[in-house]
Amino acid sequence: MNLSVSLPSTACFAALLACCSAAQSQDWNDFKCTISVVISAPKLPPAQQAFLDSTYVGKEFTVERRSGRMAGALKVLSPVAPQVIDPGDKDNGFKMVATMRREQGAGHGTAIYSLAINTFDDAPAKPFLFTNNATAYVGTCLPF
Repeated sequence: MNLSVSLPSTACFAALLACCSAAQSQDWNDFKCTISVVISAPKLPPAQQAFLDSTYVGKEFTVERRSGRMAGALKVLSPVAPQVIDPGDKDNGFKMVATMRREQGAGHGTAIYSLAINTFDDAPAKPFLFTNNATAYVGTCLPF
């Protein structure tokens, strides 16, 4: 019985393994996002909207795909870890939610956060929508 493996077979196997590993890691890339629009449910006075725009528009944040944790211009300010509802793929978008109940914070209020990234979008820059209570942030994300 000959148990030797020829070099071409080994090379093909290694190439196949590398391709599969790259495809697997590509599915779990984190995101780097840029904010392009800030919208508030109540119409804000022009000065307040201008402040929000100057504070957030053009700024960046990152998202850890596995945990939903965010860093940068937008963050989830809750002692409770974000919950990834869907990690996203070619058919469904990335979805994360987080909440803060009154007793979990400083006792002054509650919060609900959500982030949806259209990972299924064909464009390289994937559209996102982040909400913090009644304020929405819109822009695009790139895998990194």
